[in-house]
Amino acid sequence: MGYWIGEEFWGNGYGTEAAKAVIEFVFKEKDYHRVYARHFKSNPASGKIMKKCGMIYEGTLKDHIYKNDSFEDVVLYGIINLMR
Repeated sequence: MGYWIGEEFWGNGYGTEAAKAVIEFVFKEKDYHRVYARHFKSNPASGKIMKKCGMIYEGTLKDHIYKNDSFEDVVLYGIINLMR
């Protein structure tokens, strides 16, 4: 799962609302077993959205992405469909 929220809309709960809706849809309608998401360690607000959706921290990929002339850690979260 991925998302991008325009800066002028930060702090309004839109990311959390949308992410929860996606997770609910894929679990209930599509019967997915698992959903995962990741964020740059330098963007902890995205991790907060994932936690609010019930996702669990699974690990960090050190220096995984090269962006803006430096390497960035990527933090992984996941959630299992327990309603199956």
